[in-house]
Amino acid sequence: MIQKCFRKMSVCFLVGLSIVMLTACGGNGNSQSSNKSSKDKGYEESAEKMELKIEDIDWQVEESILDGEKFLSLNYTNNSDYTIMDVEIKFKQKEGITKEQLSVFDEYKETYDYSDEEVAEIYILGYNRKCTRPGETAKDSPLVLNGTYYMAESMAQYELMEPETITVAFIGSNDKGYIMYYDYNSQVYGSSTHDAANIHEWSDKELAKLIDAPDCVAISVDIDDDDIFRFTGYGVKKEMYKSYVEEIKSKGFTEDADEYDDWYEAKNSDGISFDIRFSAIEESIDVNVSKD
Repeated sequence: MIQKCFRKMSVCFLVGLSIVMLTACGGNGNSQSSNKSSKDKGYEESAEKMELKIEDIDWQVEESILDGEKFLSLNYTNNSDYTIMDVEIKFKQKEGITKEQLSVFDEYKETYDYSDEEVAEIYILGYNRKCTRPGETAKDSPLVLNGTYYMAESMAQYELMEPETITVAFIGSNDKGYIMYYDYNSQVYGSSTHDAANIHEWSDKELAKLIDAPDCVAISVDIDDDDIFRFTGYGVKKEMYKSYVEEIKSKGFTEDADEYDDWYEAKNSDGISFDIRFSAIEESIDVNVSKD
């Protein structure tokens, strides 16, 4: 169930893929520090990245309902020629917002014991980490306040805001990961200094050989040593998750099994543990294979 302070969504999508990516829930939400033009950074933009334009991301903030609860959602349609992996928009307060108008944040102010000055700096962070191919639309991704787990509650809060920066992670025609930044104030594009990131990481160590890599849009290996192998897979639909769980069972991970709608854990005959968690909000999986 979606809750006002919801559980952490999996970490920023391309951090583990060697790209300086957006700051996720629990961070400060500031991605604009990397939002400089290629001229400022002292290198030329590739023709590949320059083909993705702000106009290619048709985004909207809309009221939505998930699991019976209302929330504000950042939705977008991918009108580019590329698969988009992640969209993040930081919304700042408009000029001239009054203390009376800011009363829409009173509950948040009370929860975190904010001063009036801190309330005047509140921003909204919207991110949608569902992968989309050209022409597809991604929905149902909650907006949060100040990059925390606290969801924006109403359109009254959002209407005090305007977009400041947008960051888009996408897959180039060479099947590598790229990032495009755009600053709404200066109308300047920027990109990451880490070009052409590998989005299909895996391992050749013992634990990784016990399972197969899932058919994801992208895979980021988080830990790879002799005692634990951990990775995150992105672009995973619910049916794909269920199919992968069945595949894992066929690999022998069926002992001491525990299973629910969005997670599965078990051991094999050698006592090796496997567990997987599925996030419907991000359409991603977090997987651990470990020795006790």
